[in-house]
Amino acid sequence: LDKIARAIGFHDPLLLQSMYIFKQPKIGGEVVCHQDSTFLITEPESTVGFWFALEDANKDNGCLQVASGGHKGPLRKLFKRENNQMKMEELSNEPFPETDTFVEVKKGTLVLLHGRLPHYSCENKSPNSRHAYTIHAIDGKSKFLESLAENHKIKKVVIRFLSEVNEIVGADLEKYGPYKAEDIATIPYENAQALIAKKIAIKVRWED
Repeated sequence: LDKIARAIGFHDPLLLQSMYIFKQPKIGGEVVCHQDSTFLITEPESTVGFWFALEDANKDNGCLQVASGGHKGPLRKLFKRENNQMKMEELSNEPFPETDTFVEVKKGTLVLLHGRLPHYSCENKSPNSRHAYTIHAIDGKSKFLESLAENHKIKKVVIRFLSEVNEIVGADLEKYGPYKAEDIATIPYENAQALIAKKIAIKVRWED
């Protein structure tokens, strides 16, 4: 996957999210039309979905449907934190184009989805299941948009390292390290907790 990501222009591929999608026979639900960059936004935009067919996907069992050329249109919405609550902000009222292309694929196929590409899948009305696994990656050289960064403050902790640690990617997607034993550093709370739990570091004090 690293090679594929770099082949399409990523300088520093980072995995942010993974999902197992299972559409059971006759009851598998619809996934409404959306753009992945609505939920994972960077500047410049770099989100790409890696969608793996774990079973054959076709029109009958609810395969992906995409809007041909739709990635060239605007980002319609942005899911963001505001006043410690999540909200959906409308960026453009331009309607999604028709998802006119059915992505019918065999088991084992990998489909790449541009972050702005509108895509959808209908309910599974067939007697066959349609399972898939998807991950979303961004380029580590990109940054969160300021509108997100300002509304998603990351609490940080000052820690002292007890042993060497290679470079890590923080919860804020910034790079930290590498560190040597006795180094002092300020890193995101989530990463600090993991290091402290493994007795790799100890807390010095909380950042205000």
